[in-house]
Amino acid sequence: MFVEKPLATKVSEVDELSRCASKQHLVVITGHTFVYNSAVHYVKKLIHAGELGELRYVYAPRLNLERICSDVDALWNFAPHDISIIQYWLGDPEPIAIGR
Repeated sequence: MFVEKPLATKVSEVDELSRCASKQHLVVITGHTFVYNSAVHYVKKLIHAGELGELRYVYAPRLNLERICSDVDALWNFAPHDISIIQYWLGDPEPIAIGR
């Protein structure tokens, strides 16, 4: 079962999706399409080759707001993409802090 982001807004909803999928012998996954973008792959190569120096933080400003979905707010619409890209670049690290 493919679920577009956001997967859910509550842990109880995730649990319910998992239960329904298991009952139907399905796997629930979300689409992180930007992880397959060639520019994202290129930046990962730069990071891992050390060409960008020591990475201390990642800043992800939104300069072009594309189409905003009407069923979720901008945070739920855009943040999952940025987070999945950062996790791909850095090997799924645990964040130390999240700020604005």
